Amino acid sequence: MALTPGQLTALRNLARKQAGEDVDWINIADARALTELGLAERNRGGWEITPAGLAALPEARRTLFHAEQCRLAVKQSLIGEQGSLRIGFVGSATHTLLPRILQPFAKRFPKVDLSLEESWSTDLLARLDQGVSGLLLACAPNSDYCKARADNITGYLARADFWGVFPNEVVK
Repeated sequence: MALTPGQLTALRNLARKQAGEDVDWINIADARALTELGLAERNRGGWEITPAGLAALPEARRTLFHAEQCRLAVKQSLIGEQGSLRIGFVGSATHTLLPRILQPFAKRFPKVDLSLEESWSTDLLARLDQGVSGLLLACAPNSDYCKARADNITGYLARADFWGVFPNEVVK
C-alpha cells in the first residue's frame, strides 16, 4: 500500500483530530482514499481514523519526515550547501591561501564534502565528473566571458556559468 503525501497528511490530521487537537482541514479526496484502504471512515461526526489507520500512523509520520529531509537535501544541493567539492591546488597555496579559505568554507557549508588534490605543476586542472577537467586562463575585469581550457581545447565561458570557492564569489 502506497500513500500519497496528501493521504499521509490527511492520516496525520485525522489522528490529531481524534486526539482533540484543532485541525484546519482534511482533504476530502485524500480522506476518501484512506476510507477505501480501511484507514479512515466517515460517520455523522465527519471523517475519523480507524484502528488500522492508527496502526499505520507511526510509519506515516516517518515517511513524512523522510520526505521533508529529501526535499531539504535537494534544496541544499541546488544552492550549493550540500554535496561534494573537489579542489585542486599547487603547493604554494598550502600555507597561505588554503588555510584562509578552507576553515570559513567548512564552517559555512558543513554538509559539503571537500576533497583536495595537490599538483606539482602550475598547469593544475580542476577535475570534474567523469574525467572532464578545465583551467581558467584569463578573466578581464568587466568582461562577461573568461578564457578557459578543458581537455586541450581553449575557448570562452560565460562568467555566470562558474564561480569561485564561495557561491557568488567574484572571479577576478
